[in-house]
Amino acid sequence: MNIGIDIGTSFSYVCYIDKLQKAKVIPDPNSAMNATPSVINLIDSGCLIGQPALDKLLADPNANIIQFFKREIGSDKVIAYDNDGQAWYAEGLTALMLKKMIKDASAAGGQKIKRATFTVPVHFNEIQRAGMLHAGAIAGIHDIELLDEPIAAAIYYGFSSTDQDKSKNILVYDLGGGTFDVAILKLSVDRIIVVASHGDITIGGKELDEVVMRLMKEQITTMTSSDIWNAYNLNLLRKQAEQIKKDLLSKDNSEVVNRISKDSVLGDVLAVDVVLGDDVFSISLPLQEFFNGVFNLIRKTFKSVRHCLSSSPYSIDEIDDHIFVGGSCDNDIIKHLYADEFQIQQDKIHIRDPHLAVGMGAAVHANRDDLTSRNETNTVFPELRGVSGSEISMKVYDASSQKVNDHILIRKNVSLPCFAKKIIYPSQLDQDFIRLEFFSRLNSESITMGELKIGPLSVDKLNYEMELSLKLNDKGMLEVGCLDLQTGEEVSSTFSLLNSTNSIAIDQKELVENMIIN
Repeated sequence: MNIGIDIGTSFSYVCYIDKLQKAKVIPDPNSAMNATPSVINLIDSGCLIGQPALDKLLADPNANIIQFFKREIGSDKVIAYDNDGQAWYAEGLTALMLKKMIKDASAAGGQKIKRATFTVPVHFNEIQRAGMLHAGAIAGIHDIELLDEPIAAAIYYGFSSTDQDKSKNILVYDLGGGTFDVAILKLSVDRIIVVASHGDITIGGKELDEVVMRLMKEQITTMTSSDIWNAYNLNLLRKQAEQIKKDLLSKDNSEVVNRISKDSVLGDVLAVDVVLGDDVFSISLPLQEFFNGVFNLIRKTFKSVRHCLSSSPYSIDEIDDHIFVGGSCDNDIIKHLYADEFQIQQDKIHIRDPHLAVGMGAAVHANRDDLTSRNETNTVFPELRGVSGSEISMKVYDASSQKVNDHILIRKNVSLPCFAKKIIYPSQLDQDFIRLEFFSRLNSESITMGELKIGPLSVDKLNYEMELSLKLNDKGMLEVGCLDLQTGEEVSSTFSLLNSTNSIAIDQKELVENMIIN
């Protein structure tokens, strides 16, 4: 059985292809939902995942609930400590989520899971992608493929579309629980080509919820003690804030949108009763502040859309369809704002299974070989071509200026696989090794990816030429090598990703293996 898994910041989904060759979601056996809340509670000798972790708060308001850890995948940041004082990182926590979902899928299908496709934000760098692969391996799955979330959505859109024979330019607007992605793709009968992409890891449904939470919390704190904000009450506040956000954004608020867009003052308030345990707080939510806060965040996503368009060969008028995915897109206001911002007709915007599209696209991808051999009616896309999600650069010493400068090797939005070469030299005599540090840059943020150690060097010359070669493969993973231009032989080199290996992954694997889930 092959499955697709969408590990989300707020909710996660596992999907498969049924006997009728339809993409389906596997319901979470611990809740009444299709989704598994991406929430973990570490307890003695085990953990609670999903709804059981949230239910734990009813019995223990101060329970250590862990969530929103997806953004930290691949980092060396300690997310939480268990009762034995063991450190947990995002890779280990993600592995716990995967382990549960793989177990649920196997139980539902009555088969062992053979292959899995995991989706990742399009802007995930080498380290973050390696972190996802580590998490899958820790969870016991080794036949893993990573798929960019907008491509997964495009696969599902093409797979479920009624006009599959038509080539289209599509824009995928993916606003999930914790990240935002936008990608422009060329969709045809036999392939999906990513033309350009952009993203922002600071915007998602979490930030939209927190606009409401802040307004509610400010008023409630004036009515009571600040000691009220334990984990249980904060979770209750978040759930109620999320529902208020959904209600306000799902109504026909076109008049409100027009008034705020014209900088008109909106004096309306929404009367809300907030229930926190045995206490009920009656507050007045100022709609002006709510919509201003939400609109400011949404407009940040529009900046990413414009950046993506400017990196592509297409204008907004040349985009045939705009595909909205991600749970935060499941409302009318964002669609209205988007159409108004880019001056397009709303019938060009399609919201089709926004919560499930990414996971279902991943399931189609995981089963593509079987579908291609058996299916003569539905189109499956065996050929996928992505783009580099960020710039890759290294530090280079300029002898003339005696300064260390950034040298861009691979630019953003270059079709994969892509290649780069650079001539390098030893910087001094008696040099045994050359060490090169590589960086990934998205927007203005630069992240150290890892180090290439070249050597031991066989020739003691300052002007001895070697050729550094880089390849960003079709999976978005970096391959690095070095060639001796005098002999034509490969120079021994070792590329080490930052935080990739070794102690963290090994330590987390042992912890996950010993965990009893739910």
